[in-house]
Amino acid sequence: MKMKKIWKWVVLIPVALIWCYPLAVAFSESLAINGFGNYGAIFHHPKINYFKILFNSLFVSVVSTAIVVVLASLAAYAFSKFRFRGKKVLYYLLVGCLTLPPAAIMVPLVFFGKTFHLNNTYTSLIIIMAAFHAPYMMVTMKNYFDTIPDAVLEASIIDGASSMQVYRRVILPLGLPAILNVCLLSFIYCWNNYLIPLIFITKTEKYTITLATTYLTDSGNMTMEMQAQLYAYLILAILPSVLLYIFLNRYFQSDMTSGAVK
Repeated sequence: MKMKKIWKWVVLIPVALIWCYPLAVAFSESLAINGFGNYGAIFHHPKINYFKILFNSLFVSVVSTAIVVVLASLAAYAFSKFRFRGKKVLYYLLVGCLTLPPAAIMVPLVFFGKTFHLNNTYTSLIIIMAAFHAPYMMVTMKNYFDTIPDAVLEASIIDGASSMQVYRRVILPLGLPAILNVCLLSFIYCWNNYLIPLIFITKTEKYTITLATTYLTDSGNMTMEMQAQLYAYLILAILPSVLLYIFLNRYFQSDMTSGAVK
């Protein structure tokens, strides 16, 4: 048993160092030349309203994540605990959507935005991101909901609970680890998405955190100071995702259903 713990540390420590090394380099580079003044330069950048951009990304990511959680949890509940005709066909069609990259349907997305006048709106980003992420998150939730004992649901139904009451009072509480995991993943995917905002957003006031990097890059004349400010901006850009993970990490427990049948 002691040897197993030793081997875990032998494996995990190098992996942790590999993952942390790029972040350490980025943080070190962000302090080059002007130190923490590079971070102040981001807040006072003439072309970047950092807090407006931060609000844009937070709003789109939070609303899109909320939609994904609702749609994915309801669909996962249906596919996991209900029997209906065409269930397997529909499920595998949705799983097939996971193989479709956004770049493959970029042209239809452009026409979609123009047809429904959704360019330069939060609605376009929220709808498209939710549509892309929901199938994947549904699969994640379904796999977890499959582990919830049917006996718990049957006991609730015998007590007179409806399907939606079972969903609210049994599935959601017992499926909390999967739901929180989906919240984190969906938020990060939305936060880091570059292609979809690039397609739909052209107005500066609607820029997301990823699009704003264009103001900090200049392929023809990148000075050392500009590079340091770019690294500082990237560190600021990843902070919300890191803080969210740290906050939710303690809730990721796989044994919440232990003793449920008892």
